[in-house]
Amino acid sequence: STIIRRLSNPSQVDELAHNRWIDMWNAGIAPGELFDVASTSPLLLDLIKKNLVPKGRALVPGCGRGYDVTSLATKDRYVLG
Repeated sequence: STIIRRLSNPSQVDELAHNRWIDMWNAGIAPGELFDVASTSPLLLDLIKKNLVPKGRALVPGCGRGYDVTSLATKDRYVLG
């Protein structure tokens, strides 16, 4: 794929091409299984609670089910994940 060709580090190419990711997603991952913690990051929740997250736009790459996205989103903050 184009992404694999753009990477220069051979270990990154091997990781992206590995079937285990495809197999995991095809098998289905329930909330709380494997790397899905089924909640917003505790650090992010603390920052939000202390009003330390700026208003405006935010990007949450690799957001999975979007726990962090929904916690960040407000009328004053547009979040894409």
